Amino acid sequence: MDNKIRVFALGGLDELGKDLYVIEIDNDIFIIECGIKLPDKTMPGIDFIMPQFDYLVENKERIRAYIITHGHDLEIGALPFIYHQCPAPVYCTNVTRVYIEGFKRYTSMHDVNIKYEIVNPTDERIIAGRQVRFFSTAHNIAQSFGVAISTEQGNIIFIDDFVIDYNGTPGFIYDAKALAKIGEEKTLLLMLESVYADRIGYTAPKYKAAPSLISAIKDAKGRLVFAIPSTDIYNFVSLAQLAIQFNRKIFVYDDETRECYSALRTVEPSFNVPERAVGHRDDINRYKESDIAIFMTGFGPKLFRKLELFATKANSDRRLRISENDTAIVVNPFAYENEISENDAINELYRVLNNVKYFRRNEFLKMHASEDDLRGAISLLAPKYYLPVRGSFSSLLANAKIALNTGLGLNHQNVFVLDNGTVLEITKNGAYIAKEEVKHGDLLIDGKVFGTHDSKALEERQKLSDDGVVVLGATISLSKRAIVLGPDVQMRGFVFLKDSEMILREVTRGFIACIKQELAKDNFNVNNLYQIIDETIYRQVRRETGKGPLIIPHVAMID
Repeated sequence: MDNKIRVFALGGLDELGKDLYVIEIDNDIFIIECGIKLPDKTMPGIDFIMPQFDYLVENKERIRAYIITHGHDLEIGALPFIYHQCPAPVYCTNVTRVYIEGFKRYTSMHDVNIKYEIVNPTDERIIAGRQVRFFSTAHNIAQSFGVAISTEQGNIIFIDDFVIDYNGTPGFIYDAKALAKIGEEKTLLLMLESVYADRIGYTAPKYKAAPSLISAIKDAKGRLVFAIPSTDIYNFVSLAQLAIQFNRKIFVYDDETRECYSALRTVEPSFNVPERAVGHRDDINRYKESDIAIFMTGFGPKLFRKLELFATKANSDRRLRISENDTAIVVNPFAYENEISENDAINELYRVLNNVKYFRRNEFLKMHASEDDLRGAISLLAPKYYLPVRGSFSSLLANAKIALNTGLGLNHQNVFVLDNGTVLEITKNGAYIAKEEVKHGDLLIDGKVFGTHDSKALEERQKLSDDGVVVLGATISLSKRAIVLGPDVQMRGFVFLKDSEMILREVTRGFIACIKQELAKDNFNVNNLYQIIDETIYRQVRRETGKGPLIIPHVAMID
């Protein structure tokens, strides 16, 4: 019997991050990736963004598996939140499990008990009566894999972040042999990432930091300080090994770095930094500066917040305060969402150090598939249908064009570029776009809660961020029709100190005038008073400063 297949994304299309792809085969739902994305500067106070998942809640009885290909937060971050309402077995490697559990500890969902089905990147499993095969892919986090799900019409193959590289490093192998074996069978649908689809050539070896840092590490006179994203295990290991080669003792910067390091040593053989080469921070002062290498890790912008604190000597551990003899090495491919925090941290380093090695935008790449990486995978698997995933719309189009030019018979009728929520339906008679879309959107994670997009809340936060705030308070007596306490006016974030006294006097006068005006009316209403205060003070401050701060009045009544 031929299957009815539906494929769509709740996140990850026309955006970088928030990946969540749904594959429905008859009555069974397979979820691949379950991630977040980072907010931009227009979303102050928002920690991260995850996919809206109403569809999964409505169909949770049909979910057979979550398949998580690797441990980046863009692939795992939403899992604890969604799993809490839609539980199903989570198929992932041990390394990915470590990162999921680590991410849980930094969210309100740390008590969610996830049922893991631990697999190796070379395993085969039967899930919901279907053969599901995993195969190793090369990425900067160990034990990454692609997945092939069998159907009566052929395999559905999904490969997220990867490069074609035959470096042979355990844990980071592109298993071309396994992929070729799967390619001998019929490929119904191939789904490949698109992040670097518009980049000519192969990505390797420009993701390898160690070869270009040998001389900098060898010639450093003082301490070496490495700043590396928590998820870039490949370069963490290779640089730690290089530091050891030049007789450096490894010290971890903080508990988060040590926690990550210790957990990974227990589950991934390629994380082979000898324990004897790692020192305890209590002993750091026993070593000469020229014998020390400090490793600092963090997720996304968190890494750069740490780096800025280190550069300004504001970090809590005095033993790890910056020294003018230090050589700082920042190993992080450029990301737009981190641009501001990254620039601030790098600028602070350059203020205090003579020796800073910082990879510029095109000097160092993330481990994503470029044009020839994608062309090689498409040619090997020869799919009947092709669906680019993960990336901006221009990247998705560039990926589609690569497929169209492979000479495999792929054309505009079997290569699809979709938006989130758009459903691709595949039957024995062909593939087509369904008329109805699946509900999708953003959920904003704010501290320990999450909710739908609230434009008013974001607008207020943007005002606080850009234009500051004016807080006004007073206590009134309705029987006396007078102010009995106050007023108290506080202004923050929009006025220079030399101008503050004059503006404060004017705002205070305006505040008192608003209260007296309303108290003189027979039908006094505190809500009307708040509206008049807001309008009056806003105009006043706007006229004096050019800023439009958030106005927060509070008037208490004693009778």
